[in-house]
Amino acid sequence: MFYYSSSKVESIVKPYFSLLKMKPIGVFIPPSYLEEKMKKHKMLFTILQKMEKLFAKNFNTEYGDHYIIAFEKKQ
Repeated sequence: MFYYSSSKVESIVKPYFSLLKMKPIGVFIPPSYLEEKMKKHKMLFTILQKMEKLFAKNFNTEYGDHYIIAFEKKQ
């Protein structure tokens, strides 16, 4: 499966939209297929959640499992 990088998405829409915000999601939080393992290690998961909230915004979007991008249409 292929996904565009956040920088590629930005370059495609740049003529029509202004970037408002870009942030990675899932830098520290493990992917959903590890959910059962995380249920057994609740303390670890709690620590990872806190790390996600505190530090993930400082990472490049390429480091997360997903990313969120907010654009505003140019006038």
